[in-house]
Amino acid sequence: MTLHQLAKVVGDVNISNNGIMTIDSNGELMLGSGSQFLCETGGIIEVFGVLNNEALITAESGYYNFSIGTGGAIRAEHAIFENMGENGIYINSGGLVDIAFPFNNCTFQNGIGASGTSLLTINNNQALTINNASFPVMMAGGPCNTAKTEDSGEITFIDPTGPFCGCIYEDDPYDRINWESSVGYYVALTALLEGSFDGTGMTTHLNEEILIPLTQPYFSPPWNYSGTESVATIPPNVVDWVLIELRDASGAATATGSRVFARKAAFMLKNGYIVDLDGASSIFFNDVFNQNMFVVVYHRNHLGILSANPTTLSGGKYTYDFSTGETQAYGGNAAHKQLATGYWGLFGGNGENDNYINDSDKVNSWAPHTGNSGYLNGDFNMDSQVDNTDKNDIWIDNNGNSSQIPD
Repeated sequence: MTLHQLAKVVGDVNISNNGIMTIDSNGELMLGSGSQFLCETGGIIEVFGVLNNEALITAESGYYNFSIGTGGAIRAEHAIFENMGENGIYINSGGLVDIAFPFNNCTFQNGIGASGTSLLTINNNQALTINNASFPVMMAGGPCNTAKTEDSGEITFIDPTGPFCGCIYEDDPYDRINWESSVGYYVALTALLEGSFDGTGMTTHLNEEILIPLTQPYFSPPWNYSGTESVATIPPNVVDWVLIELRDASGAATATGSRVFARKAAFMLKNGYIVDLDGASSIFFNDVFNQNMFVVVYHRNHLGILSANPTTLSGGKYTYDFSTGETQAYGGNAAHKQLATGYWGLFGGNGENDNYINDSDKVNSWAPHTGNSGYLNGDFNMDSQVDNTDKNDIWIDNNGNSSQIPD
């Protein structure tokens, strides 16, 4: 059966037993409110439009339920799916998406508008790459763009568009949905650490004494970062590892933890530049964001900071320099510290990595290691020794400060 024009269906639709329904570029399937569309047991639904003349599945009023069940399959490109019910276009664990036509250039919009609902749910075990999907409109109440609530398979969106694409709108408890740009972009950052600051730049004692680990150190709480960044040798001029986090938001105050869309471990150089693992290049990302990119810089014994302003695109790179003034960090002088005239940096002394500089940093990070040397969180001035200078010159001065990064 092929639809070349509008077809209205009041009741339910079931495609099975090798049946095929095709909706082409002139076709529109309009389902009744509450209708059940099920494709299973050898059935196939094809939704094939062309650029600027998309095939359409919609509802005459209200919402319909659309499911690819066990043994069913869907093929779709240049299609519009709208007014779906709770699970959106739902591919259950036994349903299939044709990998030759896996929703490329398809639009998903106008979900049911209730919390916990989705425009597209794919719960099978396929590895799918979907190109140029669009998520332009979601109803009030905010359903998810895409859901994958089973711990199997993987979905990668390449070059998605629309204000509701991206990981901040997904339901992905097992981290199996990826949002990527085929072009990608570089992020060029500058920041300073109080502990190693020496007047205009930073010391590299930990590097000189071969103490910096070859693998990123942010895998444990509170960061729980699972990245596999590692090197054979630490490049020259490296001060230490830092963890970079990108947040997608309209402003700094709303750049909360729920807005994180990318993280990477990187190196901080003695001049404050934050670079990739080669020790020279800006950090490369291909993660998608929709509004503005805000940046967080974390260090293992300093308070993290969030950019007060979005990054700016300059020379093909998104850039931000925390070090030049009080207003560069969200929270101003409560968020980062003036180290010298014209130089601002992260507060040192946060050995417990709990966003607060208080007695626990002295008692639990500094005191147990006093007199020891190595790559230790109690070494607040980063000279490889844990001694009274760490407590007296950094911890005492900063005791009582806390991170200003919004939760």
